Amino acid sequence: MTMLKTLGRSFAVAAVCAIVLAANAYSQTCPGSPGCLDPTFGIGGFTVTQVPLGATHTNSTRDMVFQSDGKIVILAYVSDTPTTFRGALVRFTADGSLDASFGSGGFAYITWGPGGASKLAIQTVNGEERFVVAGSECGSGCTRVERYTKWGVLDTTFGTGGATSLNVAWAPSAVAIQSDQKILLAGGTNSILRLKSNGTADTTYGPNGVSTTNPGMNIRALEMLSSGKVLAGGETWNGTSWDFAVGRFNTNGKLDTTFGTKGRTSVDFAGKLDIVSDLTVDASGKILVSGEAIYVDTTPYPKGFDAVMIRLKSDGKLDTTFGSGGKTAPLNLGDLQDYFAAVSVQSNGKIVLTGESRLAGNNANANILTARYNANGTLDTSYQGTGWNLTEFYGSYDTGIKGTVRLDPTCNCQKFVVAGVAYTDASNAYADRYIALLRYSL
Repeated sequence: MTMLKTLGRSFAVAAVCAIVLAANAYSQTCPGSPGCLDPTFGIGGFTVTQVPLGATHTNSTRDMVFQSDGKIVILAYVSDTPTTFRGALVRFTADGSLDASFGSGGFAYITWGPGGASKLAIQTVNGEERFVVAGSECGSGCTRVERYTKWGVLDTTFGTGGATSLNVAWAPSAVAIQSDQKILLAGGTNSILRLKSNGTADTTYGPNGVSTTNPGMNIRALEMLSSGKVLAGGETWNGTSWDFAVGRFNTNGKLDTTFGTKGRTSVDFAGKLDIVSDLTVDASGKILVSGEAIYVDTTPYPKGFDAVMIRLKSDGKLDTTFGSGGKTAPLNLGDLQDYFAAVSVQSNGKIVLTGESRLAGNNANANILTARYNANGTLDTSYQGTGWNLTEFYGSYDTGIKGTVRLDPTCNCQKFVVAGVAYTDASNAYADRYIALLRYSL
């Protein structure tokens, strides 16, 4: 069993009022090997930051995007003491350093209500990349979308004064940008909503921009296709439990009935609860969906969850050449809970994922999980000798939220960038929490 334990020490960076932790040199036992932290990124392979002005115990990563120049932008939840803001955009250079030219010392503050911003996407306006932020400003009934310039300033040309508020009965769980720069938002109640590129509702998509199609699934992820159609991943109720579900929508918001069965495919693992986290499409057009499934229904919750993945052919049918009948074998490392939060594909077809492994008997202790699979759905043992790897910061709760394969131009090779969260003590509500950014060699 191979486990990469990342140790750390802290120091203050007064110029940006941030805290960054650096890996000790001896924590690297495999520099350059697949699954090892990349020592050319950040300090020792990672950067861990707290948003200044906010309460240290509220820092939490929610999403991550890449600019075309390689810079990395993280959407974080954080609130100050009087709750005058609920989130921040944090930008890093391609090598993992905080970009002080963005916002205020690298941070752009988002002044929302209770729910806060949860999803992030990049939109191109007049040749310039801008950041679309979506979330809930008053619980589950008030969706809000804002747009920020490349410098981290609210873009007042979007919506009304930089924002659009929508009275829909859900908080956005996914966002995607069409090739014409229209914005798609999805929620957990079967809905997909479309805004024009300027933030106004696109009524050609449905009343107030909301599609009238009911796919019968809780949507958690969206993926744009080159055809203009969109894939949605989530769960569907089978009468006794929730199964993986993938639907495909035409450009008018209607289900594409040529996909799967009448526009949708559902997949069950062990007759118990299955939860989707992410989906992506490989170079051949096949669809990879990641998440977790309960194989042994035991207590306490969430005991019994294993990390899983499926692959569908482009027509929505299970690809039986992948794994076992289209499904990977359950990955059970932490005994209490293992799950894949994000999935990405290398140019050679290998599949890289991140998520979490939580240990039984200690619900507060979890490690960032990364894993790599061969194109046929088997674990790639050239990755850390096992196919998977765990990264730990403080012996407390660490989790990977988003992971993306990116080209590193300095070596002309691909690496895996992960955004996550690191806690000093998850059992203490007021313990420090850090926004973590890591890069692994592949």
